[in-house]
Amino acid sequence: MSISRGLTFSEDSLEVLEGVFEIDTTHSFKHSRYFYQGGKLKFLLKGDSIFTFDIIFNQKHFFNEIVFLSEDRLTLRNQSGYIEGYRKIDYPKRAEIDFNQISIYTTLCYGSCPVMGITLHKDGRFIMQGEAYTQDTGLVQGQLNQHQTDFIFDKFSRVNFKEMKKGYTASYTDDATNTATIINDGRIQHSVTVYGYSGPKELEWALIPLQALHTQMQMKKVKMPDSFSVFPPIISFDSESEKLKLLRSESFFLWTELYTKPITEVPFKPKYNLKYSYDPVVPSYFCYWQPMSKAPLKITSIESDGRYFKFNL
Repeated sequence: MSISRGLTFSEDSLEVLEGVFEIDTTHSFKHSRYFYQGGKLKFLLKGDSIFTFDIIFNQKHFFNEIVFLSEDRLTLRNQSGYIEGYRKIDYPKRAEIDFNQISIYTTLCYGSCPVMGITLHKDGRFIMQGEAYTQDTGLVQGQLNQHQTDFIFDKFSRVNFKEMKKGYTASYTDDATNTATIINDGRIQHSVTVYGYSGPKELEWALIPLQALHTQMQMKKVKMPDSFSVFPPIISFDSESEKLKLLRSESFFLWTELYTKPITEVPFKPKYNLKYSYDPVVPSYFCYWQPMSKAPLKITSIESDGRYFKFNL
């Protein structure tokens, strides 16, 4: 199953909602790499063709031949001769949900899907942990300009989180699982799990530019705490009477919050034991062109009262 395709037009620009990608197949078709070329385009009508230039990430020109055009239908032929048909629909309005952070996590697939967690702030700051099939592995951070940041937040604002299911599955296998969480002032508002491209198309289109940041931005390596080689996904907070499960995007958001907080010697009474998943051994066929290595963790357990966290070595 492929991602939903779509276009939006304004007076001086159009947007390819599923993004434009350059494919590097020098390693193998199954493990080819995809480099995001943007999606928001200036366009020029010339004869029967549309010429475009990306204005968000400053990428190269593309053109499509107009085969058919009416009030509600558009058919294009791209440079490879592939014909695409589009039907006019109303693009969703921005949802009335306040959020100033977005956290996502993507898992392995049988191919070259990027394996990473990323948390983006409304001011453009982001922190990413690349694990496989990303330009940088390990913990890195970067800064988007306001135009790029608004572009991504606008896409997520058009996702109707209030009406979404908690999870979406598909009838096929070997694809990646994506989790997404929106946060406002440190409080999680909504989270969703999507396998492959089984979720709402607006969510698919919102995830793409955020998942592709690692191919677009200069990032700075961040030193991991001494006891960690990677932030392991936290599965749950377990107490004697309850279990609070976390999605991987929620877990990565928690790690990015803990990473920025000071170390303290304040005593507390633990209420939860945190269960986490960590396997330093990754099958080699998942890492065809980019090895994925993890050193053993130096922690044995994590305890918390919900506010303070203790890492036992």
